[in-house]
Amino acid sequence: MQLSSARTFEGTDMRLRPILCHPSPTLGHPTGHNHLSRLALCTKIAELRGASIASGPQQGETPGRPYFVPAQPLTSADAAALGIADEGDLFGGVVPHDYMASKCITHPLVRADAAAPAGWTPGFAEEVRGAVLPGYSCYSPDDVLAAGRQLLSLGPVRLKLGDADGGRDQSVARTLTELEAQIAGLDADRIAEGGLVLEQNLSDVATFSVGQVRIGPYVASYCGTQRLVPNNQGEEAYGGSRLFVVRGEFTELLLAGLDERHALAVRQARLYDAAAHVHFPGFFASRRNYDIVQGTDREGRFQSGVLEQSWRPGGASPAELLALLALRDDPSLVSVETCCEEDYGAPPDLGPESWVYYQGNDAVTGPLTKHARVVARTHAS
Repeated sequence: MQLSSARTFEGTDMRLRPILCHPSPTLGHPTGHNHLSRLALCTKIAELRGASIASGPQQGETPGRPYFVPAQPLTSADAAALGIADEGDLFGGVVPHDYMASKCITHPLVRADAAAPAGWTPGFAEEVRGAVLPGYSCYSPDDVLAAGRQLLSLGPVRLKLGDADGGRDQSVARTLTELEAQIAGLDADRIAEGGLVLEQNLSDVATFSVGQVRIGPYVASYCGTQRLVPNNQGEEAYGGSRLFVVRGEFTELLLAGLDERHALAVRQARLYDAAAHVHFPGFFASRRNYDIVQGTDREGRFQSGVLEQSWRPGGASPAELLALLALRDDPSLVSVETCCEEDYGAPPDLGPESWVYYQGNDAVTGPLTKHARVVARTHAS
């Protein structure tokens, strides 16, 4: 598999660096499905790197520094404290400020004097304006109301807490009365801390995932679609992704014969990705994923835009890692299709080709099975 640049990110042999599932104080219990799924990812990363799994921070017990698999993007300060210097040191990402890991970087503030977190960088939202939907990021209820008033002129408005994931903590306001009622139910402290996004709401939507993963010398880029399923409470939830994966950078992906809608999603994600490197000094990530929504607005016009970024191990990561392993093991492959699925309720019947990376009765979500497999391989002609 090709390198995407001349740089080498490994200071020591990959096999000498144990894989460490870095704990998170905010994302799940050690026995919960999120944490156990991430532990399973560590086993595949270890397989790819020919390394061992570390049980905790190493203090001279192993010949190499740990390779970290954090639950969330790390700040530059936290990364430095762990000895993380570049994307060769982790599966995930590093950002200068916490807010840069949230949805709120996608849109500008509603006015020049609006509330904003420390380190707010207005240039990023300006640069990606053509690759996202109309919207605003807000850090106070007053700003939410001002932003909502403006966006309602375009049609229904979607409200999303900046620190939420998996499609949770979202609502749609179709009138000013609905908007005011939803604002009244918001937690002002949570908005001040994590922000809230308002953006144009679309109909007849499809959500694409565009991303890139880099582990040691292996790099691959992909475009795929997401699957939505009912969870154990009957609510719509993320149910997995199906990915088309090629060796190398986004350029190679665009040369792979994508249809126009997928190609548009890749172009928008690549613009968003490039802007992050320009406007967030100190940002780097070995796992980059962007969600792009396509649908129609109130007037029936087609719209497409990046919703958010994920610079951490995510829902599609099992499919990403299976693709990397397949491409590594067979040099004749030019592309591979992989999928990961999350099924609630009774465990599904799965074939021997499926990798089950979580199965159990989670204390929060209830019975859940997560599995991934290689769907198809394309060889050089």
